[in-house]
Amino acid sequence: MKALTNPPTIEDYRELLVNHVKRLEEQRNCAINSSTKVSIVTVVYNAEATIERTLKSIACQNYENIEYIIIDAKSSDRTLEIIEKYKHIVTYLISEKDGGIYDAMNKGISLCSGELIGLLNADDFYEPDALHNLISYYTTHKGDVLHGNVNYVKNGEKLFTLKPPIHLSKASFTEMPINHPATFIKREVYEEIGLYRTNYKIAADWELTLRAFMQYKNFIYLPFTITNYSLEGVSSINASL
Repeated sequence: MKALTNPPTIEDYRELLVNHVKRLEEQRNCAINSSTKVSIVTVVYNAEATIERTLKSIACQNYENIEYIIIDAKSSDRTLEIIEKYKHIVTYLISEKDGGIYDAMNKGISLCSGELIGLLNADDFYEPDALHNLISYYTTHKGDVLHGNVNYVKNGEKLFTLKPPIHLSKASFTEMPINHPATFIKREVYEEIGLYRTNYKIAADWELTLRAFMQYKNFIYLPFTITNYSLEGVSSINASL
């Protein structure tokens, strides 16, 4: 700003304030971008209708320290062609037959090197500031299992936001108490308690969450929306099985 020869005006103060806020924001982003690595795993099979939305939600994150792993079960549609367009954001891509969704998740987790690991379905997508907000909260609150809100969407339209309980107890686990698509687990927790048990068709996420709780892992509620959850997904369609 140019030197002032007259008493400062309201516009001068406004310019000073804007510049100050800009510097603080740059400092905050710099600190966050050089901190915790987040690993994201997407398991996919023949998702040409939705995978690009998922990929865009990773590409548009305002957080840079991301490791992105895609485990594809030999898709026969245009899924791999679409992923190729976003290869600049993909750290690892494996395309081979697997033993089901949880086997594929385990395969992806075994490749992760980040401190926190999230699982993003091929028909779901993150909010643009999801990972930035995650790390901002994690920096001050820590925790072993961090979980937030999800928007339930159908045909691209938001239906409602689901907020999990802030405090969990044994009674909470009569059903899945947290939103798995909006959950991040420390890599060392997986190393300690093990991965998903593949004998469960769609409930292995509930079982692993219960296992972590019973081993006294610290669950932290993230008071904001992380993920947009598609009601056309595998878990929602087969929830009664």
